[in-house]
Amino acid sequence: MKLSLLGFAGALLLATSVSAQDVPLTQYLTSPLYLNPGLTGLSDPYDMRFAVNYRSQVLAVNQQPTIKGIASFDVATMQGKLPEGDALGIGFMGLYDQSASGGIDNVTAGFSFAYIKAIDRNKFHHLSLGLQAFVVQKHIDPAKVTQNDFYASGSDGLLLSPTQKYDNTDIGYTDANGGIVYSGEVTTRLKVEAGYAYYHLSKPQEVLLTLTHNINERQTEHLSATYNLSRKLTLNVNGLLQTQGGTTNMLAGSILGIKLDKSTELDIRNLKTRILYLGACYHFNQAVAPYIGFEAQNFHFGFTYDISTVTGNSAGPNQGAYEISAYYMRRHRKESDKERENNYFRGRPSIY
Repeated sequence: MKLSLLGFAGALLLATSVSAQDVPLTQYLTSPLYLNPGLTGLSDPYDMRFAVNYRSQVLAVNQQPTIKGIASFDVATMQGKLPEGDALGIGFMGLYDQSASGGIDNVTAGFSFAYIKAIDRNKFHHLSLGLQAFVVQKHIDPAKVTQNDFYASGSDGLLLSPTQKYDNTDIGYTDANGGIVYSGEVTTRLKVEAGYAYYHLSKPQEVLLTLTHNINERQTEHLSATYNLSRKLTLNVNGLLQTQGGTTNMLAGSILGIKLDKSTELDIRNLKTRILYLGACYHFNQAVAPYIGFEAQNFHFGFTYDISTVTGNSAGPNQGAYEISAYYMRRHRKESDKERENNYFRGRPSIY
């Protein structure tokens, strides 16, 4: 996946509230390991990627923001040792989130693996099967938690007594996720990527203070299509459907990439390329988020601001939030003579 042509991002983070659902990022495509384990090492046309995402979100019932940070690294390895066009993706991801009150902290870290298989003779189409294993550590400070951190399902009743002393304020457990991704060049101008991911394979249970919470499994389907309109313009459309515990989240977005440099020569490593990205993402029944991004020398930066479409004071996953994304991609190995030949005839780098 050429992330520089995609504008919005991903899903794996455990909820900041014990009873909440996993909420997808607005820029879900810029955090690949957070979105789908099958994306590990799948970073066309490069094979090494660093990504950082930060989200600050304000709930209508609490004007203090929740914060969420994600950092990941992944690389495609074993190229040349596996069958032609295949690779083994290896990655690491760490994330941190904190409730609005500062009373709940969540730290998650783990590894991600994927086998990327070429499925056509020309190696333009790939299937990737991925698996992630994580360690989750949560902490609750009873002195800081507020009624916005703990609500009974379907009511406004506080489940925590602020005067009672509690012992089990820390928990830790392991979790796992799996996913599959198809990535292919349908034509010389059209690139399509589609994936499915299943989260919380271990069906973990959290016991914090007086609460016992079974984390519901989460399923995500995502689709992205990128079309080269001309040498200067690229259009991407994408969508995500996420279901968990009876809750459904749907996002759809589009982004236009505008090449700013005047050169028409092929820039294999993007050393001279400057691209401006403009677009928007719609979180159905929750928010609309304008997007702006910029790319230079394999560095990409993006910014979105969620404008809530929810009326009244009801709480929801998008009551105003901003996200910042940054990533860097490069090759960690030299191209072969055959790859250079493919690049020349195709007018762009091959995936491996």
